[in-house]
Amino acid sequence: CSGKGELNCPVAVAFDAHDHVYVADYGNNRIHKFSIDGKFLLEFGNGKLHHPRGLTVHNSKVYVTDENNRVSVFEFNGQFFGFIAEGQLGRPCGVAISSDNMLLVADEGHHC
Repeated sequence: CSGKGELNCPVAVAFDAHDHVYVADYGNNRIHKFSIDGKFLLEFGNGKLHHPRGLTVHNSKVYVTDENNRVSVFEFNGQFFGFIAEGQLGRPCGVAISSDNMLLVADEGHHC
């Protein structure tokens, strides 16, 4: 486990409309939030995530896929919001929001 702002196997990155950078840290089971110039701001997901693999940001929410086979949703401040598709995914590895606001999940376990 690494310290605050230190990464251990970063696997995905996303940006919000305020130029914040979010990094999925597979090895530390958390999400890091940085300013656009690289200043560490906060980390979240500890205790909620198991090897996060994909993330996207949309409308003040951070969506994260992990090896708990679900999509976890967090507020921009790192507060946990809820789960989506819990128990319905096989091995989600990516997530995106379409132009018509649909949640799209790449799921290796179900090959879709």
